[in-house]
Amino acid sequence: MSVGGPTPGDELGGYRIQAVIGRGGMGVVYRAEHMTLGRTVALKVVAPELAADPGFRERFLREARLAASLDHPAIIPVHDAGEERGVLFIAMRLVTGPDLGTVLRGSGSLPTGRTGDVLAPVASALDVAHRRGLVHRDVKPGNILVEPPADSNDAERVFLTDFGLTKRTDSLTAITRTGMFVGTLQYAAPEQIRGEPVDGRSDQYALACVVFQCVTGRLPFGGESDVQMMYGHLSLEPPPATSVRPDLPAGLDPVLARGLAKAPGERFPSCMDLIQGLREALAPVRTRLVPPPAAVAPTRPAPPPTPFAPPMPAAPSVAPIPGAPWPPPQPATWPPPQPATSPWPEYAGSAPAPGPRASWKPALLVALAGILGLVAVSGAHFDEPGPGAALLAGPQLILAALLAISRGRAARLTWSGLAALTGVFDVVVAAGVSETPFSIEAVGAAVLALAGAVGGFRSAPGPAKPRA
Repeated sequence: MSVGGPTPGDELGGYRIQAVIGRGGMGVVYRAEHMTLGRTVALKVVAPELAADPGFRERFLREARLAASLDHPAIIPVHDAGEERGVLFIAMRLVTGPDLGTVLRGSGSLPTGRTGDVLAPVASALDVAHRRGLVHRDVKPGNILVEPPADSNDAERVFLTDFGLTKRTDSLTAITRTGMFVGTLQYAAPEQIRGEPVDGRSDQYALACVVFQCVTGRLPFGGESDVQMMYGHLSLEPPPATSVRPDLPAGLDPVLARGLAKAPGERFPSCMDLIQGLREALAPVRTRLVPPPAAVAPTRPAPPPTPFAPPMPAAPSVAPIPGAPWPPPQPATWPPPQPATSPWPEYAGSAPAPGPRASWKPALLVALAGILGLVAVSGAHFDEPGPGAALLAGPQLILAALLAISRGRAARLTWSGLAALTGVFDVVVAAGVSETPFSIEAVGAAVLALAGAVGGFRSAPGPAKPRA
């Protein structure tokens, strides 16, 4: 390993250095590969002047272990940390995407809607760290990584990095040597510049500076020197965002003014409260971005009801699509043909024609014929009433019952035909056994049986016929 730090090909803490991917005030970030697992990581090597401080080394390793315990989707996972040959290093997940600072240098600012989408995961990650007693101390666009989606089904992911260089809120000692400032001056809170104790509200101040830069394209307190920037953070009120971009809603100014308040007690209770205020203030902007509705075309009247289809509802009031014909072309026939409901393919597309309903009257007539036939061969018309009566009347009573309970065409035709035969049989039997051939009772029984047979034929349902 060279005196100036690791170079590609060197080994450090079980990692093989591959290339330099970034530099900062705290050290250099390399792409490296774990020699045992084969996993590619981002290996951050702390600057030698910081690593030379024994107090810094002790606190760095302790805070790295605590940062590794943080579990949040927007916090870069810490895989490893250690010291080898006087070199402090921390291994983190490698994110294949630019940092927010690179994005802002290319575009100047972010669309108002995307600002909240990008910074909401960062705010949530900070609140989780604050509840664990950790302060990041260096929230800035360079520590916010934006990973593009891997494919069309994936979504953009945002990460907050450098949690291995945090500070406990209950610690009163500096994380660096006396007189060395930790953080980035453009985003540092007033209490951090003064060297006072810091907590989660200091990170919120830095996040508010990032919000201001994202929506306006400039820092709230800039300057050509560190003195000018420190004076702005300590003494000047933040400029209204609308003075830089008049198209922004006026409700954004009080939100940023609270997040950038000089006194920590005047800021939001949490970082997510700051982002929620940002989204509520930008809601009118999102509304204005929606194009105004086009002219509403007259609605078509609903077609009249038909026996083949239910009434059609009125067409919704919609605007015509540019370039498309209006009103849209209708089918050649109206109403459109309905799907077939018949189970027989030969009748598909038409409903079965209703046939005559089965009636109970034929059964009643045949029953009366049986009773009248019983009278015809009983009593005065038979010398000795015997089985002839039952032979004459019994079948008709049975046929009457069968006609009463039958609904099928074949069954009703069968029972009606037999009823007609029994009517003829009434006259023949009565003439043969009675003293008076062709008695009124026998003739009446025959007439009733024949009438019942005719009624049975007429009430038998027939097959459906296709419509013309």
